[in-house]
Amino acid sequence: MSCIGSGNGTKFWSGIVRGQVVVGGEINLSYNCLDRHLQTGAKIKAAIIWESEPGEVRTLTYQQLHREVQKFANVLKSLGVKKGDRVAIYMGMTPELAIAMLGCAASARRIRWVFGGFSSNALVDRIHDSEASAVITQDGSYRRGDAKSTLSRRGKKR
Repeated sequence: MSCIGSGNGTKFWSGIVRGQVVVGGEINLSYNCLDRHLQTGAKIKAAIIWESEPGEVRTLTYQQLHREVQKFANVLKSLGVKKGDRVAIYMGMTPELAIAMLGCAASARRIRWVFGGFSSNALVDRIHDSEASAVITQDGSYRRGDAKSTLSRRGKKR
């Protein structure tokens, strides 16, 4: 794992787990999950192998995933979402979820996960409370064998 900056020193702890943290350091999630693999032969290996509940199978190599992540980061930029802005992600378990998360991380946007089991009113409240400048969602997904609509007209209007 790569860590940027040396921080103010190293903090140690002991107990069941022994480890260390670089105080003040920063971890680039997108680099550690994706970019570092582009510099090796792993770029043509599968980064994501996804099977939908109906049985569709999709495979994305690290190189393909990187291309999609960069395109998505550029979409956020074109929509005016700036570095440091909060972005709420409300999506099912699809490759596009990983693309959205890594696209936010690659362009230094803060991610606010929103659990899909919330009612539409609770969802609205959490998005407003997080002060998200953008919401990333999809029109539907599968959950436990059933097609679920992500976007519902039943929620209260604000």
